[in-house]
Amino acid sequence: INAEYGEIEGLKANSSQKEEIVVNLNELPSETEERLKQELNLVKKEKDTNQRLLLNLQKNVRDLEVAKNRAETERNTLQKEKQDLLDKNADLKAKLDETARELRKFKRIAENATLELQKAGPRAPSSAPSQPVLVSLDQTLGSNTTSQAKQTEASTSSFYYNDIDPKDLKLLNETLTKIVENKEADMNSEKLLELIKKDSGRRVFTYLLNEKLPCTIELKQSCFESISTFIVHALDTMHISNGADYISAKILLETSYLLSSKSADGKARFISDDIRGHYLWLNLRFWEEYFWDTISKDFRKALKGVNDPEEQQKKQKEFITANLKTFATKMWGWGKLPPASVGHFLSNMAQKHELLPQQENEIDAVVEAMSKGEINVNEEQSSKKKQTKPPRTSSLRVLSKKASNVFKKNN
Repeated sequence: INAEYGEIEGLKANSSQKEEIVVNLNELPSETEERLKQELNLVKKEKDTNQRLLLNLQKNVRDLEVAKNRAETERNTLQKEKQDLLDKNADLKAKLDETARELRKFKRIAENATLELQKAGPRAPSSAPSQPVLVSLDQTLGSNTTSQAKQTEASTSSFYYNDIDPKDLKLLNETLTKIVENKEADMNSEKLLELIKKDSGRRVFTYLLNEKLPCTIELKQSCFESISTFIVHALDTMHISNGADYISAKILLETSYLLSSKSADGKARFISDDIRGHYLWLNLRFWEEYFWDTISKDFRKALKGVNDPEEQQKKQKEFITANLKTFATKMWGWGKLPPASVGHFLSNMAQKHELLPQQENEIDAVVEAMSKGEINVNEEQSSKKKQTKPPRTSSLRVLSKKASNVFKKNN
């Protein structure tokens, strides 16, 4: 650029020098007038040529400036993407470290319980049976089920509870069974309300509830009111920052569409209608975790067989856009989230994945349509109420077999 500017200045100087020869032709002798006119024409032609060269050089300078700015922008974009990747790696490492700490904690609890049982030794025939320190869920509930599952969740790999009275666990199971079978039972007894104040108690309750609801169940009014009140109490004691409580809250949200009762006017009333306004659902961190839980399996299927990086990125953005539009109807109305909060949450999710402006506009259009009532959110959400939940094998039963073997060996 500096070299071209120097060339421009040289051309200007040359042109100026040649213009100095232009004089008043009236003052010159007549014999030189024709020659000077010819030279003047040549100077004008050369000046025009220099002007065109000057314009071309200026255009080249501008093009170089544009190319320089574009290169600078691309460099900044690459630096931003690099920083985002570093931040994501740091978040993943922090989550892995937290999971590792939890696993070590569960392992220590199991080892301490085993040592306590070994210290206690065999029970004397004449003595009263002592309460075991290590308790398995299936043994407490009196079941003899066998496991067919091949995998268990890492967070429940040591699912033994030595902080809960086995009698309370048995009472919880029996009471919940009666409720599901439409028999009179009090879910809000003092013992059960104390039980769900514990993290382990809430975890057992939600797992049992999830197992006992293979499909939609219509309860009579008294049973419905009893379990609805109990679920509200459970939500009151939860903290979403706790990973176990996040899982419990997610189970309650999904099963809330499976328990219903008919009101006096004959309309169906679901548990979801009673817990929809709870303040727990105002936590946007819960919805972000829940979003990833709901799309994780389909996300892998959507990108299966796509090897080209650009095509993968395109498919990923299309998948995220479609699922964010669907997810908007799922979270709409929960926790009395205002439309602005829902829109802000979806906008943040879109920016995290660098969606195209057109795709962000599609998501904004869905939020605006729901705000105006153009999309019937109640119908979208009620479609879940008619679905049958697929059968699942409880990880508790997998782990209870292990606990039963330990218990029998030490007693």
